[in-house]
Amino acid sequence: MEKHHIWGWVLGGIVVALLLIYFAVSNGVLSPLTEKLGITTAEPAKRSNAPAGISYDQTDLYSTSSVVTGAPELPGQSLPITETQIPKSAIKLSVERSGFTPASFTVQRNQTVVVSLTSPGNRSHTFLFDDPSLSAVAVGVAPGETRVITFTAPAKAGNYTFRSNVPGDAAVGTMIVK
Repeated sequence: MEKHHIWGWVLGGIVVALLLIYFAVSNGVLSPLTEKLGITTAEPAKRSNAPAGISYDQTDLYSTSSVVTGAPELPGQSLPITETQIPKSAIKLSVERSGFTPASFTVQRNQTVVVSLTSPGNRSHTFLFDDPSLSAVAVGVAPGETRVITFTAPAKAGNYTFRSNVPGDAAVGTMIVK
């Protein structure tokens, strides 16, 4: 067999394999595996883990964490939102290189926490906790952007430090859990 015929068979086999995988995923055959890996095929607007009573006309502002999908107790980060879309129950944080405003907030143990994060300046920033028990709670915002993240406060009372880990940022704050 000539060399170019062999490559034709190899590429044809790859295309067939990819098509089989595509149809298996889209028909739900691999659902248990794709859910375990955090791969979703649902339209984002059909998925939501927003706290009870919060909805935004069927848009998915609360997409699930990529750690494991479908588990409502895990953090959910929103798509970029406007000021008017911030839930009334949200703890509103603003972040700049120099710090978070406000620099601290208080929540109750095991409470569902809704935090909005806004970057009013011309830099991107992040919001994440130092404590490993909150390692799945992380959100990033681009310049001028606002996002919301929901998560469950720890069961253990105490002070939990959060920060922006963008190089050059000195933004550090504290979540006080009572």
